[in-house]
Amino acid sequence: MGNPLNTYNQKGLVFPFNIVDGKVAVSEYRELIIASILNILRWPITTLGFSPTFGSRLEDLIGEQNTIVLGVLVRKFLQEALTTYESRISILDLTITMPSVSSMHVIVKYQILATAAVNELEIIQSI
Repeated sequence: MGNPLNTYNQKGLVFPFNIVDGKVAVSEYRELIIASILNILRWPITTLGFSPTFGSRLEDLIGEQNTIVLGVLVRKFLQEALTTYESRISILDLTITMPSVSSMHVIVKYQILATAAVNELEIIQSI
């Protein structure tokens, strides 16, 4: 069957661009996936003209009280956005904690399907 990575781009550009020595830096496969996850989660749904359903509904939760209900909604919105728009990964676990009334700590544990590598992405968000 061959190397499954051959069916994927292993290098590319991430947004926002990283400039190194006056040139746009090229990122490796894992960094591309991390950048994609962050772009999906940070992009407000309905704001991308040619794909109005792209993004996540996390922005809808800004200003809500930091409660268990908010944690449940964050989990739901994360799961929806990532399973819809990042087909290179499988979500293994979402850990959401609220260390204070003004912050949320999210750990996304995922598996890269092409390599079976398991990674975690930590997101700390002020709310």
